[in-house]
Amino acid sequence: MTLLRHACVAALLLAAPLSAQDGKAPECRHGPADDEGIVITGSHAAHPTRLANVVDSVLEQGGYTVLRSPPGEGRWQIAPRFTWTAGEKEIADEGDEHPGVSLFISSQVRGDSTRLEVGARVLCQMEGAGAKADELTALEAMAAIMVESAITEQLDTLRARGVALDQPVERPIRAMGVPDALGAFAFQERHDFPDPRMGTSLRYALPDGMRVDVYVYPGPAADSSCPRSCAEQQAQSETLEFAAHLPELVRRGHYRQASVASDEAVQPPAGAAWRAGRHLVANVDVQGEQRESHFYLFLFPGYEVKVRATYAPSPERRQAVEALVADALVKFAPQP
Repeated sequence: MTLLRHACVAALLLAAPLSAQDGKAPECRHGPADDEGIVITGSHAAHPTRLANVVDSVLEQGGYTVLRSPPGEGRWQIAPRFTWTAGEKEIADEGDEHPGVSLFISSQVRGDSTRLEVGARVLCQMEGAGAKADELTALEAMAAIMVESAITEQLDTLRARGVALDQPVERPIRAMGVPDALGAFAFQERHDFPDPRMGTSLRYALPDGMRVDVYVYPGPAADSSCPRSCAEQQAQSETLEFAAHLPELVRRGHYRQASVASDEAVQPPAGAAWRAGRHLVANVDVQGEQRESHFYLFLFPGYEVKVRATYAPSPERRQAVEALVADALVKFAPQP
């Protein structure tokens, strides 16, 4: 196993979906961390499909949300983690906010073995950034080493049980792909933000040119650190933040006027994959014409889906957008 401090690790980290609202990234309270990170490389005597299954299992147990994983060798797309593990908390001060860790994993067949690369980068500075530099590096190393060590341990356990690790196995392919259509809207374009905190925006359009933007980005995990009440508070907080941003959009000239018409919680039905939702409607003036601006937000385990649509008031338009939202809640749900 080789561990390196890698100055270009940010280029290796696949962009995990993240909050992008009017091009504005979530702010790190004490500023962003640098672009350096930790990269571990190792080789495992295991078929790539077997290794991929083990990687998925280790990530789930470690509190990560897998957004996309390969059928065998390839790259994983993993949502950043913003919660403390027991080991990490030991090197932080009481009350410190987790600075966020973005994880990168890729595998490649090399002869009779599979080469695995695990990279980790801390996203935000912690309070007292100068004094915390060593802690940030330690967090990166701990995140990468814990994942690599857990993978090795699981493979060793399987080997001790007599499992033939060099044989291919069936595996579920997890992929949060880009739907070709949502409701009557066809996919138009995608933008993956280079910052791992900034994620992916997707644009959908009707034949007449009406456009709707969909964002997918990291959110709280569905565990004891954030029960359903926490998810509901998160949805409300983000919606209030959007409403508070409306005057700034007026100042920038996006709207002549803007005011909130309604802001309501959306309750998930029984069996829904999402845990909390919110729908805000604002009345806006765009170059002298009245528009409705809709903000939908839904929290899934580990990530969130946001929909933005602005259009001239029309029952047909609203029905089309509501159909898009309903379709998105199905198509962006975790896939087995």
